[in-house]
Amino acid sequence: VRYILSDDTEPGEPAPVQPSPRRPLWRRAIGPGVAAIVAAALTGAIIYLATPTRAPEITRFRLSAADGTRLSLDTQSRDLAITRDGRRVIFKGDRGTFRDVQLSRLFVQSLDSLEPTPLVSAGRPRAPFSSPDGQWVGFVDVGGTLSLKKVAVTGGPAMQICTLDGASRGFTWGDDDHIIFGTAAPTGLHRVSAEGGNPTVLTTPNRERGEADHLWPQLLPGGRAVLFTITSTTQGQEASQIAILELPAGTPRIVIRGGSQAQYVQSGHLVY
Repeated sequence: VRYILSDDTEPGEPAPVQPSPRRPLWRRAIGPGVAAIVAAALTGAIIYLATPTRAPEITRFRLSAADGTRLSLDTQSRDLAITRDGRRVIFKGDRGTFRDVQLSRLFVQSLDSLEPTPLVSAGRPRAPFSSPDGQWVGFVDVGGTLSLKKVAVTGGPAMQICTLDGASRGFTWGDDDHIIFGTAAPTGLHRVSAEGGNPTVLTTPNRERGEADHLWPQLLPGGRAVLFTITSTTQGQEASQIAILELPAGTPRIVIRGGSQAQYVQSGHLVY
């Protein structure tokens, strides 16, 4: 204004104002979008921090068989098993003796139940183990012919799988519906279909290396390898070794010396 008032020269026409170029729609949306994401993240963080931490649930229960039958654990066989989903426990109960013969019975107890349910009463069942889906229970019947059998976890008649050459020394049921087991007979690990049939030899103890037997198998996740114990012919239990065998046909690899009856747990550790 001062220039116009102090100058006699006619002012020229003002230059036309050039409109600024319009930004693409996606660029105009970036700012509000980022703001919305940041706001949502801050809101979620505030809600998370304001929510009180929930204490882990603790389950307590007691294995008390019905009809006064007490829990009975054999010194040589595993008489208690847990289904893979952790919802059921299968165990052996002692029914006393008859003509100097110890009578037994299998029970199943859900963690949401206060009382166990009788599962197998006929024969002399022991050493229960579960199928991968938890719908079947395998066990050994020592009454009469030593046999490997299975029964539905909901109960019903037991079905024969095969006869055994010795007392139970561990069973593991794979996702391929085959069972790998060891027995007290020094014949190594065997494999049989859960539908029944003749067992096949999976491993043979190497006597030249002082191996007495292969026992206590457990299939590792994925079913591609089996964990088991190698016992010694001369040096006693302290000389046992824990080994892994790659399936279908590999060479046993020693992972622990001076240990036995190893179990793989989900944390990636071996308990033995």
